[in-house]
Amino acid sequence: MKVTAEQFHRSLNAQPLQHCYWLSGDEPLQVQEASDALRQKAFACGFGERQVLDVNSSFDWPYWQRDIHSYSLFSSQRYVELRLQHGKLAEPGIQALQQYLDRPNPEVVLVLCSPKLEQHAATQKIYTRFVSQGIVCPFWPLERQQLPAWFTQRLKREDLTVSREGLQCLIDFTEGHLLAANQAINLLTLLYPKQALSLEQINQALVKQARFDVFHLAEVFLTKNTIRYQAMLHSLKATGVEPVLVLWALVKEIRLMLQLTEIQATGQALTAIWPTLGIFDKRRPWYQTALTQKRDWCQLMIQAAKCDVVIKGYGTGDPWLSFSRLLTDRN
Repeated sequence: MKVTAEQFHRSLNAQPLQHCYWLSGDEPLQVQEASDALRQKAFACGFGERQVLDVNSSFDWPYWQRDIHSYSLFSSQRYVELRLQHGKLAEPGIQALQQYLDRPNPEVVLVLCSPKLEQHAATQKIYTRFVSQGIVCPFWPLERQQLPAWFTQRLKREDLTVSREGLQCLIDFTEGHLLAANQAINLLTLLYPKQALSLEQINQALVKQARFDVFHLAEVFLTKNTIRYQAMLHSLKATGVEPVLVLWALVKEIRLMLQLTEIQATGQALTAIWPTLGIFDKRRPWYQTALTQKRDWCQLMIQAAKCDVVIKGYGTGDPWLSFSRLLTDRN
């Protein structure tokens, strides 16, 4: 059965466990929380052992097929989670899973967690098998109009209340990144437990501690001040700023530069479009400097996308090293 995110969470309380699930999406917080809720349900039903496996190109599917049907030394029932690196299964994985679904182990709950499925992956036979034999749930990024309700629910869960202005500040600060949003709420919970938060408290807790720093990082990134950029990255990492906030700041500037270069190529005067792009007087020299540099902004966006993959846990490497290369690699 294919269900929405809301239906998935509702069904956990209303229906018995299925023997297989496929959770997919490019918003890692939603997928992670869904798998956590599913695991808690499984443990409540007596599944005492959890097995988590990362599936990459060297994954040993034949060994997995033997193991999934073996008896556990620790518990008669197992929760087995396969974390796929890509939104499409390769042929060895398809064959192994099809053979498993032909004869599933009744003592196992099998869960696949993956990024958003590639366009033709949803037509694969293995996907339709999961739809017919278990639960398939794709998670989609929240639209901006959905964010107020999402924040309100999370804040209520932590016994926090905010004004309309404070809620808007949180939405603007996190820009729809749910990992950053969840971190922001956790920070507010620690600083102001069970309080009605003022706009000033939110600004002090979030904007001055994180966004102010990444705002300056954007300046040195645009002006290509390599020494300051590397020093600031080191400082942000040392002070515990989340990589997702750094990526948000950099991608925002790359997107603006793509727009500016396209406008400049048409011969339009930039003075007429500064306000429409939200670029105010103090910041305009940064963009004017960046426009004089020979930088491949399309390539930088591709590199930033690779950073995003690493941050979400679907790639290998250090996100901070990836940030460093955005300015040190030739582009």
